[in-house]
Amino acid sequence: MISLFSCKSTQLTSQNPDKSLSFVTVDSVKNEVPIDTIVPLNYNRFTNLYQYDYEWITYRGKTNYTFKGKEGECNLFFVNKIDSIIYININLSGIEVVRMVLLPNELIYVNKLNKTFYKGDYQFFKKIAGISINFGMFQAILNGKDFPNFATDFTITENEDQIILLHQNRTDQLGSLNLIQKITLNPSYQMVQNSITIKSLLRKILINYTDYNPVEDRTYFQNINIESTEFSILLNIKNIKFNTPGPTAITIPESFTVIDIK
Repeated sequence: MISLFSCKSTQLTSQNPDKSLSFVTVDSVKNEVPIDTIVPLNYNRFTNLYQYDYEWITYRGKTNYTFKGKEGECNLFFVNKIDSIIYININLSGIEVVRMVLLPNELIYVNKLNKTFYKGDYQFFKKIAGISINFGMFQAILNGKDFPNFATDFTITENEDQIILLHQNRTDQLGSLNLIQKITLNPSYQMVQNSITIKSLLRKILINYTDYNPVEDRTYFQNINIESTEFSILLNIKNIKFNTPGPTAITIPESFTVIDIK
């Protein structure tokens, strides 16, 4: 934001005024912004970007995807108690094929189609999709929020239609991940695009959030589109509910085989 300070007009004066002289008023240029009044935009201004004003969120969605050259379609049921647990149920024509429960320090994945399971840390995502991701990042992506526990010293620019936050070397608190990241916000400070390049892999992921519509007492996006060189996901969501707890249980049948990610 820019603060404008008015400058009082000054007037030419004389020790011995002469009535024959015309006095001229000289005004400073009021539209000129003094350099020391320009206040840099600050990340903390955009609370919609990193704060959750709800404790629970649930929604259903239809997903079209491509992965390793294969195309598919499935339905998804998403439950999230913020900063606590994420539950995802993936089904085909009403038949459950995958169930996942994500905790801050543990991931449980059960594939009922292949009768396999995984229980362990988040290296699972790196093995499957080649991306290092943790609970906070996964939660942020599915809620249209920024990643927690990363540096916030963005270069920020603003115009009438959008706000852009840019960081050329954004690191997490552990220093384990370095990103080139560009976040685009709408005038309501909601995320509409998150462009991420993982510097160690020179791999880019582009996430778009579209069609913000009223839901209960807030607005929420209706579509998430995630693109990378290896996969693409288009999720159309519906039946969004806030602060309504949903199912979070998961069981692993004894007959299922553990997935070895080594």
